[in-house]
Amino acid sequence: MAEIFEHRYGTRIDVVPYGVEDAGYEGTETLERLGTAIKLGLLEPGSRLPAERELCGRLGIARSTLRQALTALVQSGHLRAVRGRGGGTFVVESPPRAPDPSVEVLAGWRDALTRARGA
Repeated sequence: MAEIFEHRYGTRIDVVPYGVEDAGYEGTETLERLGTAIKLGLLEPGSRLPAERELCGRLGIARSTLRQALTALVQSGHLRAVRGRGGGTFVVESPPRAPDPSVEVLAGWRDALTRARGA
């Protein structure tokens, strides 16, 4: 699990995932890193995330930043928060399906493919 948190992805996407539009740079980056770890299966379905303090140490972020990202992932249906004894934050067994790309996004991909073929 530590590898995903130590690795920086070179590509950035234009749209902030999971419906969070203004999480601030650190919050957005943390959200993307955790979301990517879930999508890649590095955080397995049903698995419990480490304690907040440990995650903050691994990610090198403040607790408030982590909580912001975790809240967004819980609200989007990618994580499940359980309170009380035996509680914690868990990766859901079956994450929500990603929305289909918009007409504008599809048109952009089509234009990019057309330019790539013509080059």
